[in-house]
Amino acid sequence: MAKKAHPIGILGGTFHPIHNGHVMMAHIALEEMKLKQVWFLPDGMPPHKSIGGVTPQQRLEMVRLAVEDVDGFVVAAQEVQREGYTYTVDTMRELTAKYPDESFVQIIGADTLLQLESWREFDEIAKLCAFFVVPRKGTKKAGAKECAKKLKKKYDAKIYFAEQSSIDISSTALREMMEAGEGWREFIPEKTAAYIEENQLYRASEQTQFDSISDRVRKSLPLSRWHHTLGVVQTAVQLAQRFGVDVERARLAALIQDCAKTYHGKEAEALMANYKVELDAFSQNAPKLWHGPLGAAIAKHEYGVEDEEILNAVRIHTVGAANMTPLEKVIKLADLIEPGRTYDAVEEIREIAKTDLDGALLAAMKNTMGYLKNGSQNMHPDSIAAIKALEDKQ
Repeated sequence: MAKKAHPIGILGGTFHPIHNGHVMMAHIALEEMKLKQVWFLPDGMPPHKSIGGVTPQQRLEMVRLAVEDVDGFVVAAQEVQREGYTYTVDTMRELTAKYPDESFVQIIGADTLLQLESWREFDEIAKLCAFFVVPRKGTKKAGAKECAKKLKKKYDAKIYFAEQSSIDISSTALREMMEAGEGWREFIPEKTAAYIEENQLYRASEQTQFDSISDRVRKSLPLSRWHHTLGVVQTAVQLAQRFGVDVERARLAALIQDCAKTYHGKEAEALMANYKVELDAFSQNAPKLWHGPLGAAIAKHEYGVEDEEILNAVRIHTVGAANMTPLEKVIKLADLIEPGRTYDAVEEIREIAKTDLDGALLAAMKNTMGYLKNGSQNMHPDSIAAIKALEDKQ
């Protein structure tokens, strides 16, 4: 059966937050491309971005409020609902398989066009959808046109340009305006703005600290470790919301729990000496455990984190302790069940974690104990004490 004449537009992004520029892009695409609909598709956990301070569910709700009264606009939640990292190629494969009679057009800005070739499996994406480029007002199109020619020649990419332009505003600029507390409401749909205020999103001090530390942690880690960190942040936020733990403190602790992971050997020893990090007898002979105590020291002395419970959550996240606080439990469990973890028991433990924090942590730590025994390795005494304390509570 032939594809339908009126394609469906896909407007994806972090929407952190959604703003009038996004909505205008959708209107332009709907009109000029004569689209059947525009589907707004918030990213769940994009692999190259940190989504500080706002959960995927909150970003989804902000998008829903922004477009719910507009004919032809639809909110798609599949990337938010998908576990793990979200890639456009996976989404397009899923959409084309689910809706074989439809054709799709990705609605993008001119800046995104210049990055398309770096997208995962872009050659495959180019076969699955076309692209509609909406420039911002005041931007030059020459570079974008040249890029489109190159992509057409190399990948047979179908790229169309809008005649109209969207407003020149970015989510990054809006977050800065929110932190300053002025001038942002006029750029955000009314219902979304009310939701932001009601839920106290983008609070200046916490957001500024998190974003600043996030940039430093991201630059210090290899991409694979940064992916893991994003997974721990996402999972810690979900667990904190579920079990009544302060979300802001949980996401900051999750962000920094592996900040010392890249330090090894003499370099790690020198840093620990400099920050006067004292290791117990067991850890002295277990370098894989050093990044917890060292990470807490780096967070305190280099990142300016002063909250002692956050620091201790980082310090003990590798081994645990007999009397962990709820925050410390959330961080340790998030590290063990984030979406990138693939060991045999992880799905069962994730199910337990939907209702029982202690039960899930106990199952995860006992799984680690079994793994160590199979490898003829000893478990840290504090880990054994933590397991006993959790068993006593069951």
